[in-house]
Amino acid sequence: MKSLIYIGLILFSINMHAQLLSVSDASNYLSELINEDLQSNENIHGGEKKIFFENGERETLIIRYVWENNESVIFPDYWDTEVNYNEYEINVDQVSTIEKYETSRHYSVIVKCKDGSKNCISVRKDALLSHYTDGFCDNPNGLNHFDFVNLYYSDTKKLRDKAYNGFRYILNEIRRNVNAEELESPFSSGINSTSDSNNKVVVNLGALGGVSTLFVDLGVSDVEFILDSGASEVSITKSIESELLANNIISKEDYLEPGLYTIADGSVVKGDRFIIPYISIDGVKVPNVNCNVNTSEDVLLLGKSFLNRFKNWKIDNEFNQLILEY
Repeated sequence: MKSLIYIGLILFSINMHAQLLSVSDASNYLSELINEDLQSNENIHGGEKKIFFENGERETLIIRYVWENNESVIFPDYWDTEVNYNEYEINVDQVSTIEKYETSRHYSVIVKCKDGSKNCISVRKDALLSHYTDGFCDNPNGLNHFDFVNLYYSDTKKLRDKAYNGFRYILNEIRRNVNAEELESPFSSGINSTSDSNNKVVVNLGALGGVSTLFVDLGVSDVEFILDSGASEVSITKSIESELLANNIISKEDYLEPGLYTIADGSVVKGDRFIIPYISIDGVKVPNVNCNVNTSEDVLLLGKSFLNRFKNWKIDNEFNQLILEY
């Protein structure tokens, strides 16, 4: 029976190599998701509608709307332009909310600016030559009574909801990454450490069914984790999350925008995330570590959001030890 449990843990650990999507990867995923929908919808003017995303300077997201081979309905020959797309640049810092919206005809994802205007979105002016945004989104410079802009229209609620998750994740990650640049070193003064003078701690690892384990202090009690260098983040169970909340180790203010993760079968799933105040191993405290909540009952993974906070880390296979240098 124990061998079956161990095999289950190994297989679960492999499947839990959940990789948090970078902003670039999430942008590609969202482009593919929306473009598949756009290309499946015919329109009377023909052509292909596509959307592409990229990072602008610091706190901006650029969305490019392309409509090719559209029988010149957008750009007739007598208009002297080579531009066959429109481009919106969203100042993430000035965004109030990303929301779901629907009318009798469409489902959409909308963005609202902090000042109640549409000023958090700038538009490539030389591409605004006609009803370019038809079937894509709104024209932010258009005159209407809305105090928001539709970034994407869909005929289905399910696809709209996926796009909504993607938009929110990308915009919040851009904002969070910029803010993270201003954080102090994880091992600044005031961090308690019992390691030696060489700024190194050696952790003896346990073994469970072919995986390495170690005990981690999350602020409640020491918990046994699987060491998983293939996981993007520290991953905990729902029960541990509940214990952290019950003991006021974390609160709702510590939660991040849900993350988008690729799992073993290549699909993209959404997962809850938060920042835990600290994780301690053998007397070394690392503050403000990103964690996600997995769907298992008893598997906890110590991933790269903890390991990569160190200058260097390695596993000594001969002595079955984790060596952390800082």
